[in-house]
Amino acid sequence: MARLSKIQEQARLQILELESLNLLPEAVSSRIMAALQRAIPADDCVMFGVDPGSLLFDRFLCASDDGKEWMFWLQRIYLVREPLAETSFPGLMQANLGTVAIHDFPHTCLGVPVPILDLKTAKEWHHHYHDIQTPAGGILRACFAARGRWIAALEMARRESKHSFYPTEVGFVRLLAPAIGRILQAAYERERAVKTVAVGADASGILLLDADRQELFCNSAAQQWLRQIGEREGKYPTAVWAAIARLNTDRGTPSRALHVWTPAGNLRIEASRSEQDGSTAIVFAPERPPIPPELPLHWQLTTQEREVVGLVFKGLNNSQMAATLMVSEHTIESHLSHTYEKLDIHSRSELLACLFRDVYWTQIQPF
Repeated sequence: MARLSKIQEQARLQILELESLNLLPEAVSSRIMAALQRAIPADDCVMFGVDPGSLLFDRFLCASDDGKEWMFWLQRIYLVREPLAETSFPGLMQANLGTVAIHDFPHTCLGVPVPILDLKTAKEWHHHYHDIQTPAGGILRACFAARGRWIAALEMARRESKHSFYPTEVGFVRLLAPAIGRILQAAYERERAVKTVAVGADASGILLLDADRQELFCNSAAQQWLRQIGEREGKYPTAVWAAIARLNTDRGTPSRALHVWTPAGNLRIEASRSEQDGSTAIVFAPERPPIPPELPLHWQLTTQEREVVGLVFKGLNNSQMAATLMVSEHTIESHLSHTYEKLDIHSRSELLACLFRDVYWTQIQPF
């Protein structure tokens, strides 16, 4: 990576400063995008959240305009009309290609491996590129990961053909991608800690659209889930359009279903189509957490220690447990310390081993 320009260095510092702010995903992504646009001028820019399991968009985060153009792109072009599956967002993530620039001729693309560029001739590439009204100046796509999972995506577009993206601009986004992933992951976790409701919903919903995507039916449970997802842009949220796009293409993604977080609990969204009339059904199915194990009496844990151990088994960190139980992180650490002392262990991994040994192992032993 070449030495950063003054404006790039300023943008880098502005993004890194976000790690110390307690912002939620939409607010932090807006600031990330604004900083990037100061260093990399673009006419249009958008950020989406990504479901790590299916690699499909699961939420709209922010856009440089009101988001209407991007909603049209999401409904009509995303996955279905993109020239190559390999340069779609799921394709880039599957190939571990974090940041690329795509222009109207293969040899001018940046960060895209030659085997992908050779899948179409230069003439075919140019035709398909302009067939879907891709901006003449090209697009820059970036995928952001945290803890080994893809969690968000960015697209920047330039309308003027004389202002294509440069290698230094692609390199700049690539340089900041790990930090952006960390910042967004922290914002997601903060959102879960702040907005999760005590009692989740457990009813499955169904939304039925006709062949022209007009609503035919939406039961009360589906209406409630749509409110829980709560996006302002468009009649239906990003996750619904992504599920339909996945249905409309034969280009593989790891899973046909999306998994979306809502304040009322995790939600599974999947679309299916009727071969008779072309109508599409979207099912909203809550993911019910597994029944927590009954902790052995000989562990001799207090009620508070049992609550903390139960949250450890669910994968919550100290700050999330503190928010859930409405206590301080110091209290959580104290309960964990006493639990470790009683079980003669020193870590969470050893605590999980104790659970397997004293609970699950006894259940699978032969009589």
